[in-house]
Amino acid sequence: MMVSDDGLLTVGNRLCIPDVMEVKNEILDEAHNAPYAMHPGSTRMYRDLKEHFWWRGIKRDVAEYVSKCLVCQQVKAEHQAPSGQLRPLPIPEWKWQKVTMDFLMGLPRTSKRHDAIWTDDQSERTIRTLEGMLRACVMDFKGAWDEHLPLIEFAYNNSYHSSIQMAPYEALYGRKCRTPVCWHEEGDRKLLGPELIQMTVDKVNLIKQRLKAAQDRMKSYEDAHRKEMEYEVK
Repeated sequence: MMVSDDGLLTVGNRLCIPDVMEVKNEILDEAHNAPYAMHPGSTRMYRDLKEHFWWRGIKRDVAEYVSKCLVCQQVKAEHQAPSGQLRPLPIPEWKWQKVTMDFLMGLPRTSKRHDAIWTDDQSERTIRTLEGMLRACVMDFKGAWDEHLPLIEFAYNNSYHSSIQMAPYEALYGRKCRTPVCWHEEGDRKLLGPELIQMTVDKVNLIKQRLKAAQDRMKSYEDAHRKEMEYEVK
């Protein structure tokens, strides 16, 4: 531990939180229930918080907090594993080189006559995540779900994704997006043009490696729980 120039106790680049449950709960409340957070799961919430805060037992506290969230318990849905082996999509070479799309259909029709969402992702997991976030948002803030789409978009793009081991916002812009719960950041500095370009290239290459590793893990796991379907034409 060390004391920063502005008098804050830090562990590396993380702010050290005192062993006061009221303070910890305030951080947990903000990171989980705030409109820009939208009820992340325990793993995603822990990954987001550990980037900025440190206290002994933070992972346990996050898991316990999420497990007691009534909204999270109500929005969970069971899904049956599809048949056939997983066919991963090719990994793009650069940002926005490939754009996929899908629709989340069958939503309650709002007063503006909206009943579907167009997403730029074909991942079934993404659709399930957005569906859960929509439910949580409506339960928390009431009103029609289409009124909360900007908050849902921000929460999704600014939360940790295990496949790339960072938030989509950071992957796209090369830096973390600050929120009220994660505003303080040690070691801020300005980057010059050539350094910024090289950093972007390095980050894209790192993301590609992480996506490939994540695809391999996912395929191995999914194929172990599926069976190849054979069809006979007569």
